[in-house]
Amino acid sequence: MNLDAGGSYASQPLRYANPVSLAVKFRQPRTPTHDGVAVGITSAATTPKVIQLRREEHTKVWRLFINNSETARSRPDAGLGTAPVHVRIELANRAVTFQVNGSALTLYSVKNGGRYSLTLTAGEVTAQWRLTAAASTAAVELLEARAHGTAGTRYSP
Repeated sequence: MNLDAGGSYASQPLRYANPVSLAVKFRQPRTPTHDGVAVGITSAATTPKVIQLRREEHTKVWRLFINNSETARSRPDAGLGTAPVHVRIELANRAVTFQVNGSALTLYSVKNGGRYSLTLTAGEVTAQWRLTAAASTAAVELLEARAHGTAGTRYSP
């Protein structure tokens, strides 16, 4: 699936049982000049929780947004280039962790600079999430979007 610059994708609601891994694999044929891809999940709770990782390519950092408010960011790393990138969001009961290309992403709070961890409240953990992806200043090839829960169910666009 190809997303033009500014385009977006959202899956159908995904049912799962904890723990679950929600993953998106994408490739950007051109390295973005500014903002890169955004990958996230949206809960189907009464008050939805939107968790989104956004790649800021010019500074080479990942930024974490919760309900569209930036809460944490990574230290600068190597540029993503045009190779396929795997982003995984792991939900283990109420704890949420992030992986990029198989490595855990270390995030730091934008408020105090300390290490950041994300834990959902009991009310925010629901049985359905939507995977999302969006392009910003460059087109994105969405190669795969999937969820693996205890049932091992696989979803792809």
